Amino acid sequence: MAATIGAYFNFLFFAWSTVLFADLSNPLSYPTLASTSVSTYSLVQALGRVFRVFKWNEFAFFYGIAFDNATPRCAYVQADMDKYVSTNENMVSKKLFNKQYKI
Repeated sequence: MAATIGAYFNFLFFAWSTVLFADLSNPLSYPTLASTSVSTYSLVQALGRVFRVFKWNEFAFFYGIAFDNATPRCAYVQADMDKYVSTNENMVSKKLFNKQYKI
């Protein structure tokens, strides 16, 4: 939200976090965003390179969702993994078990 406001008003927005949502890496949508963090898609691409080095073509990505936390942090990584897998024919697709537990 802050990056969108910064882009609208042409204010510099500096983001610092462990990983940023990949859409924030789009300089056309967020021309005033500066960051020292990698995006979720960059993280997924790095994992893909590790998969290729070790000749792995199957993986599991497990994450949990807490109902008291509205920020879907791992969902961004999951969406980027889906995008990455769909563009790499040697990767196996995922099975989704849509079960949510209250933590």
